[in-house]
Amino acid sequence: MALFNLVKRSLFAEYMLIVLIVAFSCKSNRDNKEHQQSANHDTRVIEMPYPYGSDFRIDEVFSKLIVIPLDGLKECQLRFPVKIMNYEDKFLVLDFQKGLYVFSNQGKYLNKIGTLGKGPGELLEYNDYDIDSDGNIVILDFDGIYKYDINGVYLGNLMKFDFRDRDGIYCNPYQLSAVNHKEFFLWSGTMGINSVVKNHFAMYRMVNGKLQDGYFPLKYKLTDEQHRFIRCGDKVLINPVIGNDTIFSIQNGKINADYFVKFKNGINHELIPKMPASRAEYILQMRNDVKVSDEIKNPLETNDWLTFAFTNNNKRIITFYNKISNHIYTTDGYSFGKYDSKDNFMPYYFMFVVANGFGSIINSSDFNKIFRDIDIANFDIPIEYAGSKDVNDNDNDVILIYQLKDK
Repeated sequence: MALFNLVKRSLFAEYMLIVLIVAFSCKSNRDNKEHQQSANHDTRVIEMPYPYGSDFRIDEVFSKLIVIPLDGLKECQLRFPVKIMNYEDKFLVLDFQKGLYVFSNQGKYLNKIGTLGKGPGELLEYNDYDIDSDGNIVILDFDGIYKYDINGVYLGNLMKFDFRDRDGIYCNPYQLSAVNHKEFFLWSGTMGINSVVKNHFAMYRMVNGKLQDGYFPLKYKLTDEQHRFIRCGDKVLINPVIGNDTIFSIQNGKINADYFVKFKNGINHELIPKMPASRAEYILQMRNDVKVSDEIKNPLETNDWLTFAFTNNNKRIITFYNKISNHIYTTDGYSFGKYDSKDNFMPYYFMFVVANGFGSIINSSDFNKIFRDIDIANFDIPIEYAGSKDVNDNDNDVILIYQLKDK
């Protein structure tokens, strides 16, 4: 990714300094020296417009929609896809209940990576996966990290780890980001513990199987959240803890503060906000106060575009930021569990990045509810099908690629 020019706004200079010092000056439990992580000095400030875009049209952001029905073979039927990555000409789809599947860019099933079991190269759980710098697949299991090639050939166990290390840090990771075959960032949150203790963090760096540094200190229990690490080209964006309006990234093993989102309608943007006792209480508080926006979710980035979502007034707002023109587009909000109108349809959130677009996945039944009666000629953007246009309600899931406009 190209480096961005610093947005010179003195109002936020002191704030961002505090953000970087507090967020990444975490004490290591192995010594009492303060660990300060390198910070990206090119943090860009995004000033959100308000009110949000009641007249938003997808043809302002996207040039076309590519529909890719996935192969319907019995051995690759998906139940609960939770993560997708586009690698070269393939899609890697993690089904939380079944495994990691590889499809071509036309939706043809190619192979499965790993299998459940207790033998060599077998997994107890498919918690998460990533692609390392050599193009190999690393999978986070219940108690270790395993390595495969793109064709599913087992290459060995990279490491086993204890949930509680010698200094008493409890880490039950369920998501990972690979720096190399020895260094990983692990997202643990409060999985498997009853209460938050001193020096407990949401994210840890692990080197050679040992926990090193902690990031995002916790003062309350943090529930599960999908897509904590979202790979976007040569960087990984971090889906942060609640109350945070800074988009962080991992690049070359370093944590950077890439974007600070300034909400005009009063988001709680303290770095470590005064939190209620639970996330449920926090959500209730947010929904009762329409002037307060919830945390940033699902950030994705291409060379020219950034997208992210947040909750406001009980609705999910999707934002598109053009990094070249600095123009910001926002939807007027999706009600929870509802789809947008048929002539302006977008998914509830985007899951992955392609070369110049954002992608998601939808089950065939929901796809048909939206697209069965659409007049394609009058749809806001052109629709192209990769493969068959015949999608039945019981077919496999459908990948949607929204190609971005050139600005």
